[in-house]
Amino acid sequence: MFRKSACVLLAVFLLCGCAPEAAVSSVPAATSAPAPSPSEPPRSEALTLLMDGNQHWNMRNTDSGYYDIAIRPDGSQLLYYTDFEQLTQAPLCSSAGCDHRSPDCTARTTASALFVYQEHLYQFQIPVDSPPFLERVDLNGTDRQALLCLSPGEEFVPGGVAAAGNALFFATAETGPGESSLNPTSKINRLDLDSGAVEVIQSREQVNQFIVGVVDDKLVIKRFEIDPATKAPLMPEFLLMDQDGGEQPVELPAFVTARTWIFPEGARLLLVDDTEGAILELDLRTGQTRTVLTHPFLTEHPGATLIVAASEDNLILNVGADYYLCTGGEIKESAHCYYSGARPCNRILARVGEDYLVCRDIDSCPKALAFISAPDYWQDADSDVPIINE
Repeated sequence: MFRKSACVLLAVFLLCGCAPEAAVSSVPAATSAPAPSPSEPPRSEALTLLMDGNQHWNMRNTDSGYYDIAIRPDGSQLLYYTDFEQLTQAPLCSSAGCDHRSPDCTARTTASALFVYQEHLYQFQIPVDSPPFLERVDLNGTDRQALLCLSPGEEFVPGGVAAAGNALFFATAETGPGESSLNPTSKINRLDLDSGAVEVIQSREQVNQFIVGVVDDKLVIKRFEIDPATKAPLMPEFLLMDQDGGEQPVELPAFVTARTWIFPEGARLLLVDDTEGAILELDLRTGQTRTVLTHPFLTEHPGATLIVAASEDNLILNVGADYYLCTGGEIKESAHCYYSGARPCNRILARVGEDYLVCRDIDSCPKALAFISAPDYWQDADSDVPIINE
C-alpha cells in the first residue's frame, strides 16, 4: 500500500502549465507566502490529521456519507459516494443514464488520493499527460478548482496531510534529472486555502519524510533514508514539527532498530519489540512508554510482525499472508485479511457512531462495503449490514 514519494517545486508552479481536464476551472497562479519573522511566535492553531503517511487512514467522510475511489477493469477510476442513511453507494454523478466515461462526468477521476475538509472534497490528481495538481471539489462532485499545479517531474507524496484553519500541510518530494528517486529532496509545505499562497516550511535533501500524525498544534514527521544497494529503509527518525518548520526530535526506546515496526496512531507510536515479545506505546506528549501487550507469539517472527490497525489496546497484526486480532491481551488468527487476499477484507474506512464502515473487497468496482459494530469487529463476528450498490 505504500505509494511512490512525490515532489513539487512550489516556488515556480503555474496553473497555466498544468493541463487539467475540461471539468476543472482555471485559477490564477499561486504565490509564495512570506516567511514569518523570527520574532513572531510559531503558529499554534490546533491541527487535524486528514491523511496519515502510512496510507492506513484518510478523512474521507462527512456526517452523512463517505467518498472513495474504485478502479474499473479498464484501469479508469470513478468516485463513489456511500450514503450512511440509505445504506447505498453509487458513482458521484447526478446525470441520468451517464455511463461515466465522458470527461465531463463528475464521477471520473485520476486521483491518487482524496480527503474531505471544510465541506469540500480534495483530490491529488495525477493525469496521464500533464503534471499533477491539487483539486478542490464541491461535495456533489461539481465546481472543480485546481488550487496548485506541480512542475514536470514533480509529484505529491499522497501519504500525509494535515490542516489548521485555512492552512493545509502536505509533503512533497523532488528528484532532479539523473538522480535516484530513492532519496529525493523532501519538503513540508503550507498552502493557504484562501489566497493560494504556498510556503515551504522545511526542506531536506536525500531523504524521505512523511506526515504521519498530529499532536495538538504539531505535525508528527517520519524521516528516513533508503540504502541504494539493498533498497531497504535505514534507521528512521520521528520528530514533532511546529507549523513554521521548527523540529523537536522524538527519543525512541533503546531497542529500536531499522527493522523495528513502528505504527503511528493519534498522539502515540506503537512499537513491536520482538526480542522481548511485547508491543509498547510511546506517548508523544509525555515521552513515557507503557506495555500494551506481551505475548510469546511476538517473538516467533522477528522483523516480520506488522501492526496494520489500532484502536486503544485493540490491534490487528500482519505476519506474511496471515492476520491476527489482538484484544484483551490475547492473539487469535483472523478470518479476514486487512488488504487484498483470499479472505474477505477487513479494512476500517470510517468510524460512524458506534459502528465501523469497513471494506470487504478492496479490488472490486465498486468496492464491497458494510457496517459492523465496533465490538463485533474486534471479535471477528459475522454481523455485517451490507452497503447496497446502485
